[in-house]
Amino acid sequence: MVEQEADRKKQILQDIFTSYFEKDVKKLADFKDMRKLRDTILLLANRVGSKIEITKIASEISISRDTVYSYLGFLEKTYFIFLVKPFSRNIDGEVKGANKVYFCDSGLLNQLIKFPEGVIFENAVFTNLKKYGSLNYYQKYKGPEVDFILNEKIAFEVKTIGNIGDVKQLSKIAKNLKLKDHYLITKKYFAHPKAISAVDL
Repeated sequence: MVEQEADRKKQILQDIFTSYFEKDVKKLADFKDMRKLRDTILLLANRVGSKIEITKIASEISISRDTVYSYLGFLEKTYFIFLVKPFSRNIDGEVKGANKVYFCDSGLLNQLIKFPEGVIFENAVFTNLKKYGSLNYYQKYKGPEVDFILNEKIAFEVKTIGNIGDVKQLSKIAKNLKLKDHYLITKKYFAHPKAISAVDL
């Protein structure tokens, strides 16, 4: 059963390559082993909304760090994935250097791997917010996190079901970071001036 599921995911990826992605590979890159690129995509899909570690990816797929960087650069160039860098005000304890990964299309992502609702929702919010400018994320080591900071001015936290406590925590972080504004984006809307329904994005 597990083997059949793995084969199904690989077939989906292969179909993507055949219909679109492989054409771009041939035009824009010269990768010797398409299977390694495909495996990298599947591995990244498993990490959507999370920080990626280059060394760990290289180890899991048995490729060099340079090859990982080459794959990531190509996938970004073709807008297949997006890497979100950490936001910094030079405050002690911030996580620096590690990028988060998101995919170009949440429907495609959901075909590759059956994620929890919250992960697909966060990726969908990302694809909408990026239309308005540059995005970063914020996280202190073992501390609170902000999913997105738009144009270094507005903080957004994403929750399928949000509450007043989420708004208060976001407000505190936004104040500490001296951001202009902040909003909680929820799938299940509740009445609050700092809460936004996902359908309004």
